[in-house]
This record gives sequence, structure tokens and C-alpha cells, in this order.
Amino acid sequence: MRELPEFLPHLYILDAQRQPIRVPPDDGLRWARWLAQTADRTVGLTQAGHAQVSTVFVGLDYFGRRSPPLLFETLVVGGPFDGVSRRYATWEEAERGHATMSVFAMCAAVSRLATNGFHGQSTDNPPGEC
Repeated sequence: MRELPEFLPHLYILDAQRQPIRVPPDDGLRWARWLAQTADRTVGLTQAGHAQVSTVFVGLDYFGRRSPPLLFETLVVGGPFDGVSRRYATWEEAERGHATMSVFAMCAAVSRLATNGFHGQSTDNPPGEC
């Protein structure tokens, strides 16, 4: 086995119980095939006004030395939290994180609706607390 650079991310797949399994560093093809053939990587997908909250198993541990590895990611696209992301170690943590981020995004959408009215006039008012 040839020596791989230390900075490469560690690769993981999920077993049938949604538990991460580390893929040997020289078996990236196994990881890529698993990602391409597995649809059960989505933890949650929520539309909140103009924002979408997505939580998925990414299967990459960029930090490599962190224990436990952070293999799941929630990302908000659109709305006042656009670009906000969080990472988690387990499917269960990712479910909780997705629910929390979805509530924040929904509260921001409701607050913006209350501030802007139902006709969509934009204002510079930031979203209030939910």
C-alpha cells in the first residue's frame, strides 16, 4: 500500500443502522460508489419561506484528528441565514440539528412576513425573534 498524504480527508459510509464506517484510505473508489448508489443520505430537507434547510451525510471528515468525526452537515440556502452550516457526528445529532435550524429559518420567514406584510414589499428590517 502506498503512503497517502496526511491532509486527505477521512472517508466514511453508513451501515444499515446509519452508523458511520471508515473506508480505508486507499479505497476511495468504494466510497465514491457508495455515495453514487445510496439515496439514504438525506437526514432532512425543509422549506422555510425563501430558505431551504438541508441536512445530509457527507461522509468526509476534513479534520481527521477530531473524535468523533463530523460527518453530517446542515446547510441553509436562502433567507437571512443563507450559508449558515453546522456539522454533527451522528445521524441522531444531525436530526436534532436539522430540526433546530429549521425552526430558526421558519421563525425568520414568519418574522419577515410579519414585517413585510403579505404583499412581499421588502424592507431593511432584520428578522425578529421567534
